[in-house]
Amino acid sequence: MPRVREFSMDGFSVKIAPLTLVEADNFIKEGQQLLSSNASPEDWLKRTIELVCRSLNKAGNADPWNEGRLRGEMDLALMNALYREILEFSGLTVTKVSKGEETAAPALPASAAA
Repeated sequence: MPRVREFSMDGFSVKIAPLTLVEADNFIKEGQQLLSSNASPEDWLKRTIELVCRSLNKAGNADPWNEGRLRGEMDLALMNALYREILEFSGLTVTKVSKGEETAAPALPASAAA
């Protein structure tokens, strides 16, 4: 069972789980691919939604999360706060690439990651 953390914002509470090393590596590679392909804002949003749903489902919340449920029950501020919390919990940092686009990288300094 993965590590689990409680996330709360304005009366909304859920459990989140961090990404595994494999999931984090894939997530970083997906971000690099999106950057090199000049992906649309909707592509970036879809990636964010997938990450949040994956974390919520891994954490064992009562009802499964999917894109439709997330879009129907969360606002943008809540989803973004969850996204950032999941990345931090997973040991990743967020780097602003350009307007509307962010990528993730390991939180370790480059010299420690080698």
